[in-house]
Amino acid sequence: AYRWNQFGGTFGGPLILPHLHRERAWYVYGWYEGVRIHSASNFTALVPTAAELQGDFSADSSPIYDPYTSTTNPDGSLATRQPFAANNIAAHLNSTSVAVAKALYPAPNLAPGVIPGANYLNTGQNTNTYDQWSTRIDHQFGPNNTFYARITDARNPQASIGLPSSPSLNTYHFTNAAVSETHTFSPSFLITGRFGLERTNPEYFTGGPNVSDSTGIINAFPPYENKFHLLPTICIPGYTGLGQSKGSDGPEFLYSGT
Repeated sequence: AYRWNQFGGTFGGPLILPHLHRERAWYVYGWYEGVRIHSASNFTALVPTAAELQGDFSADSSPIYDPYTSTTNPDGSLATRQPFAANNIAAHLNSTSVAVAKALYPAPNLAPGVIPGANYLNTGQNTNTYDQWSTRIDHQFGPNNTFYARITDARNPQASIGLPSSPSLNTYHFTNAAVSETHTFSPSFLITGRFGLERTNPEYFTGGPNVSDSTGIINAFPPYENKFHLLPTICIPGYTGLGQSKGSDGPEFLYSGT
């Protein structure tokens, strides 16, 4: 079911500080907004069958040729290759590759032809969480001097699932702050000084079981940031790709002043 929940609130008023006159009060205002979105995510994929994970591709009418039987013409061009008997490549399977495939690929759950080009359907859901808030404080130090400061923050985690073994979580985090002071020297002359800061820190993560350690792949691909044991991207033409990832575009800072 599709669900959108949106809520929030505001607050504001004078902030009376002890031993100060009421006319010199600090005024504060803030607000918060939250959004929760749940939506369907129908992910389709072509995954290996149990027979294919054993090297048996006899259900495929297209012949598979053994690359180790290739012969070449005198000019270097490919001459012939011998097809595998009954399309069975079990003798050439790599144990590490098989272990990765069995750990990460789900079993097909669709009969052939139900969805062209796919034999697996995941009726999962996407979740989108959004939280944003802002607070501002104002003060007038005297008849000629006004001041304010503001901070705004927003976080937006988004979770989705394609293959059940590879959930994804992307988090977008933005913060903005400003400080301003205006001094009036005369009815026709004033100066405003203002400073701003913006921080962005998007993070991306696709996880899953730790097959990097259990299969020995970690020896070729060391842990990311010395702590995330991730599987590199694996692309097999025709099949849904595999992989785990962790990355960030930040934190990045932007400063401004006038």
